Amino acid sequence: FTVTTISGDIARTRAVDMSDYDNDGDLDIYVANLAGANKLYLNNGSGSFTPKSTPDATNRPGGV
Repeated sequence: FTVTTISGDIARTRAVDMSDYDNDGDLDIYVANLAGANKLYLNNGSGSFTPKSTPDATNRPGGV
């Protein structure tokens, strides 16, 4: 594994889920934030992630 820092508009994170959201065989990261938009980071397959905008499913999530 390579240490990767995810930065940006992340505030009061409530939950993090790793799943293959884009069906490319790599684990992507979804971050549910209490004070800010939820974030989806797509795995590029090379140890780096690209932020992707996603509509929030809920306001003030308690989990993913």
